[in-house]
Amino acid sequence: MSERKNSHNKFIIANALFILAGLLIFFLFPNETKFKYEFSKGKPWQHERLIAPFSFAINKTAQQIEAEKDSIIAKQISYYICDNKIGDKKRSELQSSYFVSYQNSDESLFLDSLLNIAYQKYIIDPIVLERLKQSEIYVVNNNEYELVSIQNLYTPKKLFIELQTLINKYKSSHSESESIVAIENLDIGNYISHNLKYNDKLTKRLLKQKIEKISTTTGLIQKGELIISTGEIINNNDYEILRSYRSEYESRYSHSGSLIHVIGNIFIITVPLLLLFLFLFQYRKKILLNRRKTIFILSNLVIFTTIAFLNNKYKISNVYLVPVAILPIIIRSFFDTRLANFVYVITLLLISYLLPNSFEFMFIQFISGTLAVFSLSHITKRSDIFKTSLIVFVAYSITYFGMAMIQESDWHKINWQYLGYFAGNSLMLTLSYPLVYLSEKLFGFTSDVTLLELSDTNQTLLKKLSEKAPGTFQHSLQVANIAEELIRNIGGNPLLVRTGALYHDIGKLKNPSYFTENQSVSFNPHSKLSCIESAQKIIQHIPDGLKLARKYNLPQAIVDFIPMHQGTLTTKFFVTTFKQKYPEKEINLSLFTYPGPKPFSKETAVVMIADSIEAASRSLKIYSPETITKLVDGIIDYQFEQNQFENVNMTFKDLKTIKRVLKEKLATIYHSRIAYPEEEESLVK
Repeated sequence: MSERKNSHNKFIIANALFILAGLLIFFLFPNETKFKYEFSKGKPWQHERLIAPFSFAINKTAQQIEAEKDSIIAKQISYYICDNKIGDKKRSELQSSYFVSYQNSDESLFLDSLLNIAYQKYIIDPIVLERLKQSEIYVVNNNEYELVSIQNLYTPKKLFIELQTLINKYKSSHSESESIVAIENLDIGNYISHNLKYNDKLTKRLLKQKIEKISTTTGLIQKGELIISTGEIINNNDYEILRSYRSEYESRYSHSGSLIHVIGNIFIITVPLLLLFLFLFQYRKKILLNRRKTIFILSNLVIFTTIAFLNNKYKISNVYLVPVAILPIIIRSFFDTRLANFVYVITLLLISYLLPNSFEFMFIQFISGTLAVFSLSHITKRSDIFKTSLIVFVAYSITYFGMAMIQESDWHKINWQYLGYFAGNSLMLTLSYPLVYLSEKLFGFTSDVTLLELSDTNQTLLKKLSEKAPGTFQHSLQVANIAEELIRNIGGNPLLVRTGALYHDIGKLKNPSYFTENQSVSFNPHSKLSCIESAQKIIQHIPDGLKLARKYNLPQAIVDFIPMHQGTLTTKFFVTTFKQKYPEKEINLSLFTYPGPKPFSKETAVVMIADSIEAASRSLKIYSPETITKLVDGIIDYQFEQNQFENVNMTFKDLKTIKRVLKEKLATIYHSRIAYPEEEESLVK
């Protein structure tokens, strides 16, 4: 009754967790009208004939606006300020150095006019001129704007040559002048400097004004005008009109009927979550009733939905940069492929509802995520994740470009930038490895990576077992091989079984000599003990094993194999010996019984079976199909009669398969030498 009540309480908690997840997602959903038509470029319009219910502008695409912006930037003419103070300064320097000594009016007038001529021109730094990509610039001179061709600009060198020509003409016509010597010694280059300076602030301000004037629309659709007819192929122009209509429609009705929107959102959120709940209830009930596992699944669902929503709302990045495919990889690391894919599909349904072009998003993400799970069903090493990233990138690219070719019908119109988004998304899949590790620590799960590390026989605990209890170590290896083969045939986690089998007998490290596989022929410590004492020594390896497991921080999934490989069975040998020695005494079976619990999974059950079979098979005197069959059937039937499998979801078909595989396995291990005919045997000898 208490067990039923406990199950009922767990069921209530599971319901509460799903309701909480639904509420969290509900607050993400926008309270606005959702456009009821789905459409794709290059495909026929599959809805009724669409007439504009109101007038609306045809919006330009972001690419069109960006192209216009780039065109304006490319054509933007730079602004330069003409600094007239430079000319005044240089004339003053010339006067102070030349006219003090020579007051001849002709030379004075000539030199003054020379610099006047020079600084009436626009002089630019030769490095700046070389970098100019424009054929014209604007010059601001005394608050007047003048468009000047770069051909009419002067560098100091070009101007020097021109002035030197004028000086030479003057010298030839005034050769008798007394001051001509001074003019001959004059270096006019010292008085030439560029008077144009680039005005970055003005250039950017005017550029910004031009960009702000870019129109975001290309036309107008009048109320009552036909937008598109049923069956008509949606071309580029139709697509932009429909996109503009959708935007205007959602904008107009975003704040109307809020109560209806709330109810609609509740339905949209409830249905997918209800499907997930029913799936778990029907096929994964143990997961549903496990609070940690349910929280783990729902929290991942909510987190990825939130990330996608926030990215779309605040336009943080392209939607395909969000690595949604990480979700099924993380789920698959701890659960089966079917559950991982189901959770992924439910998450995609919720995310798709929040995004435009939901079918395209759902289609591309579903294919990529499913391939990710198939290619990385077990994360065993880092290189596997990089291989998966490459597969996901290829899947994204092929699926997207397949759809793009249908929609655009022109290679040049395909947005190749999406390759970058897919590459970034695929690279972020490498976050799966640390996220799996983080999930292990937060929720106490055990991933295949951890199992692979623990199954390494160089691990400290297994190393000690091989040194101090070599017989037990060899027994554990054999049990691991047998149990792994069994679980592969009935379905389960082979890596978990193998690792659990390697550690199931670590408790024998404390007193290895009390166990047959570690004893020498000459000495048996049980000869000095009573049956009860011997049984207690044997049973003690369970609590000893649990202590060692806690000391070495083994995951709970591995710890479970230590008590469950014996379940609540008895030490049958000592029970039989006690009855033979003391037939008149009433036996207290509790002193000979393992503490349990019984196996609760296929994995722990097959280790129990493999452990008993492997140990018992060593005592067989004759290995034949008959003796092996009798041994296997006898042990498994006994364990079944003792109700050791009552908590395991294992069918009679599974048991039949286990028996068959065990018989084949033992026959292979203990195969008899082929008997040769006498005439052939003589040849062999």
